[in-house]
Amino acid sequence: MDRFLRIYSILFILIVIFVATGCSKQKTGELKVFQENPANCESTSHKTRYVVKKKDGSIVRVYAKSRKEMLEKYVRPKLEELEIVESDQIIYANDLIIPNDGEITPNAQETWGAERIQASAAWNSGIKGQGVIVAVIDSGVELTHPSLSSKIYINIAEQNGARNVDDDGNGLIDDVRGWDFAVESPTNHDTSGHGTHVAGVIAGSHTSGPMKGIAPDVKILPLDFMDGASGYTSDAIESINYAKKMGARVINASWGSSFCSKILEDTINLLALDNVLFVAAAGNNGNDISRYPEFPAAFQSSAQITVGAITKLGFMPSFSNWGQLVDVMAPGDQILSSYLQGDYMYLSGTSMAAPFVSGLAALLVGKNPNLTVGQLKSIILNSVTKRNYIVKTEGEINVPQALTVLNNL
Repeated sequence: MDRFLRIYSILFILIVIFVATGCSKQKTGELKVFQENPANCESTSHKTRYVVKKKDGSIVRVYAKSRKEMLEKYVRPKLEELEIVESDQIIYANDLIIPNDGEITPNAQETWGAERIQASAAWNSGIKGQGVIVAVIDSGVELTHPSLSSKIYINIAEQNGARNVDDDGNGLIDDVRGWDFAVESPTNHDTSGHGTHVAGVIAGSHTSGPMKGIAPDVKILPLDFMDGASGYTSDAIESINYAKKMGARVINASWGSSFCSKILEDTINLLALDNVLFVAAAGNNGNDISRYPEFPAAFQSSAQITVGAITKLGFMPSFSNWGQLVDVMAPGDQILSSYLQGDYMYLSGTSMAAPFVSGLAALLVGKNPNLTVGQLKSIILNSVTKRNYIVKTEGEINVPQALTVLNNL
């Protein structure tokens, strides 16, 4: 009997390796994970990298020359220790580049997103996200950008510590200003401009540049897991766990893919225990993600809010994903924000919508640091302006209404 159970366990893990792992049932029913078309995931899987979750909760990346080698040299010898084994998959940034139209100058057009959600209602009351750490898990952040240089989180223990020593005992050496998980280095550069743009929407200076961040007093924790505009699931998972360890209350995730990682889902679910809100971009395929899911957007975690995009006039652009697995809408079309080499750029996409929600979340936590993630999520979802969008709340985020709900707690 024991031999039969052991063989059954091996076959189960083989299935997990060879087929994209299905995720748990969602509140709206079990998600479709494209298992009828393995090539959809196979085309984005790395041939030598695997993500492993052990029964003790630890997560590791394993390299093997082939799946056969992975099974024979790693899975079988450690079978009793393992919970999930997945192929490492590529994740993509969720943005669309819109070329600049002439010289960028400060005017109302550049701040339409902040104006639409009425962010000044918080600013005028002195609520700007003070004391809140927001992790931007992305392509990195240009640390010297004039709109962001004073907004970057500094790890004081490492800054004042010895070189080449893990002074704070968090497992990384010299991680003064975030970390690059793609190359395992404290050197944090933005190679595509995507992460810098996202960070500017959240925290861009109100005194330097032609745009204003939603929560200008937060500290941005820049975590790079991408090479250009794409990265791997395993590095995203490491970034999430590091952000939690370093005290981030909000994580912005403007990326996704069609691959459903159960380990990534479990990682996001665990954020609720530390009152960390995970804000995900809905994706840019113009689909109902209840039928054609993208991840992490389609996860239904108590710690997650998924965000679609709207235009200046309040319409949903054709690129934005939608459906009952999307929670709210936010500005995401022709958004001006910080970019490479100290410049500014218009970008469109749900990547740009997500940081508006991250900024709002930071404003609320700055006002009341004792909020649980459940309260924070509830405030944002229950304070929308209803517009009949085909999303869970039917509405777009609204700062003064969110502050009112917060004050009435």
